[in-house]
Amino acid sequence: MLGIKSRFSVDLEIYSDKFASSAQAVFRQAYQNSKQLGHTQMNDEDVLLAFAQTESSFLDELLKRLNLDRQTLLHRLSSNPIQPSPSTGMKISEGLRKVMHRALETARDGGRAHIESRDLLIGVFLDEGSLSVKVFEELGARRDDVIKTIRQLATEYNVVNW
Repeated sequence: MLGIKSRFSVDLEIYSDKFASSAQAVFRQAYQNSKQLGHTQMNDEDVLLAFAQTESSFLDELLKRLNLDRQTLLHRLSSNPIQPSPSTGMKISEGLRKVMHRALETARDGGRAHIESRDLLIGVFLDEGSLSVKVFEELGARRDDVIKTIRQLATEYNVVNW
């Protein structure tokens, strides 16, 4: 398991044994970030921001190839106004559930049994309506180009577990 306690762990139960250590690190960081901000629901932006923290060299290279500024991107993603809710515990948004499902499909398509951090990142961009996709597109990077570049970088890095 990811070492994250709360009702939120029920949502992760079906995926926890499918997360490689790199995806576990991203999810742990996303959970911590959400918790510190007083959020009660994790979403795709939380995963992308956590990826920026745990896989910074990969993200920096991705942004360089897409001609995007890291600080501008992170500012836009982190300025999304989410109002804390009075409920307790941490939940996973429906969008993030879809990201995890797509990440698992991506891993399996790549012949891997475990979701890597790069699969989570691709999963974020497979949702055309996500805030992360909208921000990248507003900054000049098309969703298909982002996915293609992530896949190219992953191949170049030739890493099984980050």
